Amino acid sequence: MKGQLRSAYQIGDAQKTILVATKISKAINIPEELLRESTFMSGKAHYSQNEYDDALKDFRKISSEVTSAEGAESNYRVAEILNKKGQTAEAEKVINEFIDKNTPHQFWMARMFLLLADISIKKGDSLQAVATLRGLKDSYPVDSDGILDEVKAKLDSLNSGNQVSTDSLKIGTDTSVVGRK
Repeated sequence: MKGQLRSAYQIGDAQKTILVATKISKAINIPEELLRESTFMSGKAHYSQNEYDDALKDFRKISSEVTSAEGAESNYRVAEILNKKGQTAEAEKVINEFIDKNTPHQFWMARMFLLLADISIKKGDSLQAVATLRGLKDSYPVDSDGILDEVKAKLDSLNSGNQVSTDSLKIGTDTSVVGRK
């Protein structure tokens, strides 16, 4: 089943990914790592199908830990979906809890700070957004994954007095959801 799951996920077959992940979740004596992987892939497949409530359920199941890449990204996806559903306070809570857990996955920590800045902008607190973005700019060590480019674009927009677009975090705009970790 592990091979079927990974194959379906890698080719972007969301329905088959969900089907195989469901079979794995119902099987007995499945290693914890495989359960986490299948739940994560199911969440990403649901997300790619615009099934956000189902995606949220899957991501919540594995978001309690942040040491695995799946757990770290799942935390981000939970906060992202909550924010897009208008549950800003709950999204902020998820972000702050994630930050306190000190994940080793810097990319997902940075994505959380970008989301936190977007929430600040949405709430009309551009000073907090600027502070968050500058902190990220000063401390994020990787310059090749798009994080710093996004930080720069948001800061430039804020500094020019324009409202920063939070469209980059709208549900359904991430086309790389299925088939990538």
